Amino acid sequence: MVTIVLYGDRQDQVLLHIFERNLKPSFSVHTVTAGSIRTAGNGPDILIVNSGNPHTVKGKNCIVVLKPDADMGRIRDFSRDVVVLANSACPEQLRQLSEMKLRTIVCGLSSKDTITYSSLNENDAAVSLQRTIETLQGRSVEPMEITVDFTAKYDPSTVLLYVASLLVSGVDLKRQEGENRISFQ
Repeated sequence: MVTIVLYGDRQDQVLLHIFERNLKPSFSVHTVTAGSIRTAGNGPDILIVNSGNPHTVKGKNCIVVLKPDADMGRIRDFSRDVVVLANSACPEQLRQLSEMKLRTIVCGLSSKDTITYSSLNENDAAVSLQRTIETLQGRSVEPMEITVDFTAKYDPSTVLLYVASLLVSGVDLKRQEGENRISFQ
């Protein structure tokens, strides 16, 4: 099972709802928040934890998605198996992650970012994986373009973090909806 930790203000539920809504069609999504535990969808198991700012995250098959307000000063013990997804619009987080030597994938609107846009329109986008990354299972994912169709309003940064989580989780996007294509609801 893959665990996705949404790290930052647990009152900020936007990222949580976007991940749940988009993962449910293809996965059995188990969500844990301060006030509820719920399961929805069918398919391989994914655990989403809307965590606040825990100081310890350990375990294999774990992705930490940093929210913009994440309190990096609370991090004391993250295992080396954890993959952190960060937004390049938060340079202080990136600096702290670099000092901690955590495996980090940077998403953002810059051509320097590992995951960025090659085109962005109202109804779709082309997301570009600029460099080879490794999945949680140790497989390499080579640079590619992923077409994302939008069926709802979206935040560009959230879309990049979502696509990054799919790639790191080892999801075969070709199996999902055709040739490297996903829908974002």
